Amino acid sequence: MLEQVCAKALAVADDPRIAREVGCIHSIKGYDLSYVYVIIGEDLVYDPKTGSLAANRARYYDKNGKNTITQEELDQYIKNIYYVLLTKGIFGTHVYVVNPTMMQCFIRFSPVI
Repeated sequence: MLEQVCAKALAVADDPRIAREVGCIHSIKGYDLSYVYVIIGEDLVYDPKTGSLAANRARYYDKNGKNTITQEELDQYIKNIYYVLLTKGIFGTHVYVVNPTMMQCFIRFSPVI
C-alpha cells in the first residue's frame, strides 16, 4: 500500500502540468521538485539596523497560526516555512521578494541572476 501511495505521489510531482501550479507550505510537504519558485511576501520583514528577520503579524493571514502563539514563536514559524520552501528545489530555486528592504537582505547572501 505504501509503495502505491509513494508511486502516485511521485507521478503527481513529475507531472509537467504541476509546474504551472501554485502551492503553499502545506501542499509541498514531503516533495522535492526540480525547480521551486518562492514569493517572499510581506509576512517576513528584515530590519537592516539589527540585521534580523521578523514576522509581520499584520501581514500574516493564517488566523489559526497567529492567534495562539507569541511573536517570537511566530517569527520562528514563518522563518521555518520559508526555509522549507526555499530548500525544495533540486536543480534550482527562483525567489521573488516583494519588499525592497528584504530584497537587499537576499542580495547580500545570494547573487541576483
